Amino acid sequence: MIVVTTPTGQIGFDLTRLLLDAGQPVRIIARDPDKLPKSVLDRVEVIQGSHGDGVVVEHALHDADALFWVAPPDTKKTPVQAYVEFARPAATVIRRLGKKRVVSVTGIGRGTRWEKCAGLVTASLEMDDLLASSAAAFRSLAMPSFMENFLRQTSSMKESGVMFGTMDPDLRVPWTVDAHSILTHGGCGLSPASLEHRPA
Repeated sequence: MIVVTTPTGQIGFDLTRLLLDAGQPVRIIARDPDKLPKSVLDRVEVIQGSHGDGVVVEHALHDADALFWVAPPDTKKTPVQAYVEFARPAATVIRRLGKKRVVSVTGIGRGTRWEKCAGLVTASLEMDDLLASSAAAFRSLAMPSFMENFLRQTSSMKESGVMFGTMDPDLRVPWTVDAHSILTHGGCGLSPASLEHRPA
């Protein structure tokens, strides 16, 4: 059994469909599962609630083999609250239940001079360290730029030839990928043979 978080989001939804199409049993954690199409809901087990709630996570993981973890965006919280503190109950549950396979979506930047001073990225790396310390067989997917995020600016690019971002406009955008490619690699880490235990 594979547990997927944020199944109504872009990554979680696509992964859920990929796993189902591959014949994998899937259990989702969702605050609002009714946002999902019936064609998906009819094929998954649903645990309603937030994966920031340890009781919900324990219910979902009690007989599961793997967990796909995404911290949902929350602009009302500090980065540490949105990533590290949100993941802390899950890390506690994973440690108590014993070894699980965990794949986490994170940010690029580990090992760079900006690692400790990069806001959301720094918090996402600290979240990974916390999840890895739970003794899970752990893999983090370091996210580059999403091609889909740029496609959201299609109208602006078409109508005025302008794309908005935080980078120097004279620089190339590095490592831009699509969500499906990320999931193809990340999904592999959810299977027993593809992910060995790696200490934090």
